[in-house]
Amino acid sequence: MAKWLIKRNRAKPGSVEQICKLFNVTPLAATVMLNRGLGSVAQVEYYKNASIDKLHVISEIPEVKRAFSLIKTAIENSVPIMIYGDYDVDGVTSTVILCKGLRALGARADYFIPDRHTDGYGLNSAAIENIAKKGCGLLITCDNGIAAKTEIDHARKLGMQTVILDHHEPAFEYDKDNNKRYIIPDADTVVDMKLENIDYPFRNLCAGGLCFKFVMELFAYMNRDFFLKDELAVFAALATVCDVVELKDENRVIVRYGLETINKTIENRGLRKLVEVNNLMEKRLTEYTFGFVIGPCINAGGRLEVAALSAELFMSEDENRINELANRLLELNSIRKEMTKKSYESLVGIADEMSDRVLVLYDNSVDESIAGIVAGRLKERYNKPVIVLTDGEKGAKGSGRSIECYDMFEELSAFRDIFTKFGGHRMAAGMSLPVENIPVLRQSLNDSCTLTEDDMEKRIIADKVIELEEADLTAARDMEMFKPYGTGNPEPVVAVCGLRISNLRFVGKEKNIAFFSLIGNRGKMVSATWFDGLDMIELINGYYGKEAIDNNRNVHESLNELKVDIMANLRLDDYEGNLRAKFYIKDMKISPKR
Repeated sequence: MAKWLIKRNRAKPGSVEQICKLFNVTPLAATVMLNRGLGSVAQVEYYKNASIDKLHVISEIPEVKRAFSLIKTAIENSVPIMIYGDYDVDGVTSTVILCKGLRALGARADYFIPDRHTDGYGLNSAAIENIAKKGCGLLITCDNGIAAKTEIDHARKLGMQTVILDHHEPAFEYDKDNNKRYIIPDADTVVDMKLENIDYPFRNLCAGGLCFKFVMELFAYMNRDFFLKDELAVFAALATVCDVVELKDENRVIVRYGLETINKTIENRGLRKLVEVNNLMEKRLTEYTFGFVIGPCINAGGRLEVAALSAELFMSEDENRINELANRLLELNSIRKEMTKKSYESLVGIADEMSDRVLVLYDNSVDESIAGIVAGRLKERYNKPVIVLTDGEKGAKGSGRSIECYDMFEELSAFRDIFTKFGGHRMAAGMSLPVENIPVLRQSLNDSCTLTEDDMEKRIIADKVIELEEADLTAARDMEMFKPYGTGNPEPVVAVCGLRISNLRFVGKEKNIAFFSLIGNRGKMVSATWFDGLDMIELINGYYGKEAIDNNRNVHESLNELKVDIMANLRLDDYEGNLRAKFYIKDMKISPKR
C-alpha cells in the first residue's frame, strides 16, 4: 500500500491567483507550476515556450573551445577522426549525432561501437590499438571516457589526440585528510558537465543532449548553417528519454522539440523504418514511444548481438540494408522481452526471501545484456536499490538501479577495491568484480546503508486536492502544457475524495483493466480507467466482505453505498471524436467515514 502525500510549495499567499491571471490558467495548473518551482514570469515563460535555439551556451567553456579547435584543425588537415561510443541508446545516438555532424563539416570521421560481451563498457585498450592501426589522429569519446584514465594514456602514447565528451560522474578518492579528489583522465580536453571546474548552469545533460549542443555550436564556430538540426534533435530527444535523466531545463526543451519534429516528419531514413516496423507511422509519437518502444529496439542490438547494428541503421542510405536492420532489431527486441520476463520472475523468487535494504542478486542464468533492465524492474517492485549480477568473461558483471534517496555511484565508490571496473551516476551503475567478492559487496553496501523504512516506502504525491467539479475540460487541457513527462517532471497528480463508483466494467484480454465513472456529491460525473483492475476487485470485495465482483468480473452489488478516494492523473481524452476530461487512476482507497 502506497503512502499518500500532498505536495506543499513555499509560494507566497496570492501566488496561485496571480499566476491564474497572468497566464489564464486554472488554479490546478497554477498550483502545479508552483510545485515545480516556477514562481516567476520568466521561469514560466521558459518552461512553456523555450526554443531549441535558446539553450545555454557551451562554446564559451574553455574545454569546449579546445575541443572545437582540435576538430577544426583535424578537418582542415584531413586527419582521420574516430568516434568511440557506447552500446546503449545514449551511446548509439550520441555517436550518430557526432559522426553525421562531423562528416557534414567535411571531416574524415568514422565510428566504433564496442561489443558489450567482448569489449565491455567504456574504452578498451585492444580496441584503441586497432583504431590506431587505422591511422586515427583524433579520438573522440562519447557517453564514456571519464573513467578511462589508463586507456586515454594508452591512446595518447599511440599518437592520438583525445577529446572526452561524457556525462557520467568522474571517479574519485579521499586523501589522508578525507578530502574528495577527482581522478580525471589526461585527455587533450575533457567536456563533462559533472566536473567541478566546468561553469555551466545545467549539469544533467545525457551524452546525446551534450553531443547535440556540441555539434550545433561547432557549426556556428565554423560559420556553417546547421541544416541537420531537426534530424539530430530527434536523436538527442531519444537519448534524453531513454537515459532517464531529469526532464528539466534544456533536457525538457530538447525532448519537446524532438517530439514536435518527429511528429511532423522523420528525416532519418533508418529511424523512419524503425517507426514503421513497429506500426507507429499513423500514431502520434510520445515520450512513452521513445522510452518503451523505439529505445528498446535500439538497445536490443547491443544487448543480444552488436550495437553497431543500430548505429548502422541510422547512418545507412541503402534502403535494402535499412529494411534488413530495422526488422532484425524488432526481432531481437521480441527475444529480449522473453528473456527479461524469465529472468525477472526467477529473481523475484530470490528477492522475496531477502530483507536487505540494498538488494545484490547474483544469478548466472541471467544474460548480462539484460541485467540493467531486470534491476530496474526489481527496483520498481521493491522500491529499493537493486544490483543484478551474472557471469561475465572474467568474473561477475552486472548493473544497478537506484531510488531517489540513495546515491548508488557514491555508495559504490566507497568500496572501489571490490571491483575490477565500475562507473555510472546517482541512479544507475555498471560494474565488474570477482565472483568471490559478491558476498563482500552485499555485506558492505548493507552495513553502510542509511536508508530507513520511510525512504523505501512507495509514495504517491498529489499536486492538489480538488473537488470533482474542478476536473473539467479546461483543467485537463491545462495539464497538456506540462508535457513531456519524465524523471524530474512527472505527470501532475490530483487527489479527489468521497466519490461513488458507477458503470463499472472490466476490459482487456484478461479483463484486468477497469472502466468506470466517478460521481461527486453534487452529481458531477467523470470517466476513469484503472489499469490495476485486479486491485479494484480486491478493494471492493474487501469492503463488502464477500464476492461483490466474482472471478468472471460480474458485479453483484450496487456500489451506491461505497465511497472512495483517488489519486489520479487528469488527462484530455478523445472519445469517439469528442474531447473530455478523464481520470487515469494511480491508487484508490475506501473513504473514511466522516
